[in-house]
Amino acid sequence: MRAPLPSVAEGRADQVLSVSYGRDEALPNLQGSYGFGLGAVRSRDGRTWMPTLTGLAMVRPERVPADRTPPPVIIERVMLDGQELAWSPGAESHWGQAARNRPGVTPRLPPGHRKLEFEFTALSFIAPESTRFRHRLDGLDEAWVEGGTERSVSYSRLPAGDYRFRVTARNNVGVWNEQDVGLTFAVAAFYWQTWWFRLGVGGSVLAIFGWSIRRFEKGKVRRRMETLERQHAVERERMRIARDLHDEMGANLTQIALLSELAQSDFGKPEQARGHLDEVFRTAQSLTRSLDGIVWAVNPANDTLEHFVAHLCTFAPGFLQSAGVRCRLDVPEELPAVPVPAGVRHHLHLSVKESLHNIAKHAQATEVWLRLRLAPDALTLILEDNGRGFQPAAEVAPGADGLENLRQRMREIGGTIEQRSAAGRGTITTLTAPLRVEGE
Repeated sequence: MRAPLPSVAEGRADQVLSVSYGRDEALPNLQGSYGFGLGAVRSRDGRTWMPTLTGLAMVRPERVPADRTPPPVIIERVMLDGQELAWSPGAESHWGQAARNRPGVTPRLPPGHRKLEFEFTALSFIAPESTRFRHRLDGLDEAWVEGGTERSVSYSRLPAGDYRFRVTARNNVGVWNEQDVGLTFAVAAFYWQTWWFRLGVGGSVLAIFGWSIRRFEKGKVRRRMETLERQHAVERERMRIARDLHDEMGANLTQIALLSELAQSDFGKPEQARGHLDEVFRTAQSLTRSLDGIVWAVNPANDTLEHFVAHLCTFAPGFLQSAGVRCRLDVPEELPAVPVPAGVRHHLHLSVKESLHNIAKHAQATEVWLRLRLAPDALTLILEDNGRGFQPAAEVAPGADGLENLRQRMREIGGTIEQRSAAGRGTITTLTAPLRVEGE
């Protein structure tokens, strides 16, 4: 459809359809001579007169044949980064071979290409310079793109996807070929653009997120359990201190009160009163030692092997001296920096104390050896006396639970106790407690 100049001026059309004439139409010269006159004149009989440098050109429009045949369009070749891909007559490109050998296979371009070019033409032999083209790349362009007389088009770095390039043309009188020609192809995706990669990344993100949540929740539960364990440890320590105060101090205070009453009632009997007062003094001394032991066990500054051994080396000789028993020590000169928790120190101290009490009361010994042996993960205390000994199966009185109490104390700290004795050969008591070396 011809668009007149007013339609273009009013914006109802975007171009004026024109017909070009050249040397093929017998024009002797293509350079017009306009000067100060008109460039063209139309006479009454319909002829158009145009001056040129070498003569006067005349056009009879009614005698110019109107070609109503749409021009056939062909895609001559496709170039990818300067290399021919698509087929033309006789072309042997790998894309052409793939299309000929496997017609059902869509050619695929690599994802890292830089430039894709299409070259095309139209078979129009009447004023071919007036042939116009338009093209469209389905998958990228939303509408036809007017290409004018350009017979090639290029695209840079197409994203992954399926495409179809289409092109059509019109002849010199504006007849468009409604049957465009096309070429279907695809651009492969980078591996990070594939569905399986994205699915894997998504799954990994979800897995990491789930693992993080699980780890966070486990951390919360662990911290809660640690808090509860610390609370329970504090409660157990408070109960232990309360029990020790009741057992050690309560009984001694009760005994002091009773002895004080007896001493008051025996004022008329000086000898008996003095005996009761002496017993009050000894009980008070025992009470002081018990209180010192409780305070020592509670003080966190003593939670080291060195402090524990120093305390035993002071306590054991003093305890046995009041019973007239000599105490010999066999401990290492250098001790490692190993922590000994308050509970372990407390139960070991009471176990040693009870063992020394049994020696002083029942063994009739004159000498006791206190030996300390260290292993990488255990502490062993050995108490050996030269007393009368006993037969464990025969001489333990029914209802006696001293050894069972020692075993219970050692079990509470994960330790063991072993006694070996024979009549007339003394007794060897071995106390073993676990140690935890810092950094392990």
